[in-house]
Amino acid sequence: MAHTKTSLKSLTEAELVQLGADEYNLELDTSMLKDDIVNEIWDTIKAAKDAHKDATKDFEAAPSEDKTKVTIVVAKGAEDEPDYVVPAINGRVWQIKRGEKVEVPRFVARHLQSLTKTIYKPVTDASGKVVGKREEEVSRYNVQVEI
Repeated sequence: MAHTKTSLKSLTEAELVQLGADEYNLELDTSMLKDDIVNEIWDTIKAAKDAHKDATKDFEAAPSEDKTKVTIVVAKGAEDEPDYVVPAINGRVWQIKRGEKVEVPRFVARHLQSLTKTIYKPVTDASGKVVGKREEEVSRYNVQVEI
């Protein structure tokens, strides 16, 4: 539900605190003045709208080849990894199910392919004893792009 400042003012302090926590991830409490709670929530709503406008503007300003949709498949991860990959770029979020073909803008595919994670491999001495660890950057996701 879209909230207006008037609709916010019609809620009780407890309802405002709950709304702030549930919908806007705000930590508010009933010791605050009701007008301050309303203003805090309203500022958050306006900021979210502005961020969405900026993200839309950035997307529209992107070169047309970056907007071109491509089909990708993000390989399934380990059992303890989520079934979805959720890239967020300039305020826009995509939820991509692993193991399924999905169409995304080319820049999203490039972003996923550029992500890395650090793994640590053991370093052993001549006797085979582990004496330390060595960092190595590897791809975060296995992303296949169909051409």
